[in-house]
Amino acid sequence: MRTTKQPIKELKSQKANDLAAWHSVQGDLKKIITWLSVLIDNLNSSKSEGKVHDPINESLWIASVVFYARCFHGGVRHSLDPAIFNGLKGDPQGAHQYYMDMRDKRIAH
Repeated sequence: MRTTKQPIKELKSQKANDLAAWHSVQGDLKKIITWLSVLIDNLNSSKSEGKVHDPINESLWIASVVFYARCFHGGVRHSLDPAIFNGLKGDPQGAHQYYMDMRDKRIAH
């Protein structure tokens, strides 16, 4: 049996670019959630093992903070507006700024 490949058409429009950019942000957020879930599991299990410092956990944290900041400092791609936290309980703006400062002042430099 013979199969034929369907032609691929590249979409070149602002809407296609917007969709691709937001898809990229979504992908970063999914990675962050996965990495932080693994980090939490590792921290819970390392308590019982008495580990003080684990380079895997540090790497998971650094990657999470860097990718979090990318979602807000998109550069050429789209980025989230910190105003998305407005109206939430607690101090989400303060937490957001803490993570951004951590990335900008401690991790990136």
